[in-house]
Amino acid sequence: MKKKNSTFEVPEYFMMKGLYESTKYLFYNFSYQQGKFTMVYDKNDKTIKTYDMEVVPFTLSYINEDNELIGFIEAYHIEDWENRGLLPEERKKSLKNKDEMDNPVIVIGKLKN
Repeated sequence: MKKKNSTFEVPEYFMMKGLYESTKYLFYNFSYQQGKFTMVYDKNDKTIKTYDMEVVPFTLSYINEDNELIGFIEAYHIEDWENRGLLPEERKKSLKNKDEMDNPVIVIGKLKN
């Protein structure tokens, strides 16, 4: 193994980053072949969806008892979204003074039941 950017590069293996559970979902964060992904398992429907976290660079840190996802997005990703026209209008005003070198933005999202 060789060290690269504070993580170990092992492209032939999945590297687990975190496992989180709510009443309805399991969230599994992992890296594979230089990419970051989140797998969402719906316990009721028994379905799995996988999301490329390079496209939506949200880092999940916690799920609370109110089914809220808590995590963060690096400031430079927000600036990139704005430059590409992907930042929602309702968020532009609150994030207009955000600089790419600022602290990450804490994100709280409510899961649907």
